[in-house]
Amino acid sequence: MKAGTIKINGSDEVMAPLGSFGTFFRGRWRDVKVTRIGNDSDTPFEVRKSLVGLTVPIIFDKLQLDLQGVDIGIPEDSALTYSEIVIDALQAAGKYDAADQMREVAPNPLDMYLFERGTYELV
Repeated sequence: MKAGTIKINGSDEVMAPLGSFGTFFRGRWRDVKVTRIGNDSDTPFEVRKSLVGLTVPIIFDKLQLDLQGVDIGIPEDSALTYSEIVIDALQAAGKYDAADQMREVAPNPLDMYLFERGTYELV
């Protein structure tokens, strides 16, 4: 994936950057289907609305981070992916305006997008 994850030999997990390049935590790529518009007011509504119905890979979830002693203040049952992954999913779905809006609010390759509880399901 784009953010430079490193596969852990003999595992379905990867070492993935979080926060800054050079800081890695265990993650696991899994797909989620977005089922509802999220509440994150820092993300444009058009982006949140355009994600509904799309399948997007996530890299971290709250439990995974908790088990590693990482507290970045995300809510219970939430999941994270790199914003670049969200942009790619939007573009693949032909939702170019939403992808451009996402790129404007999250230009850093390590910017994350939060899927809150109740807005996604694992596929």
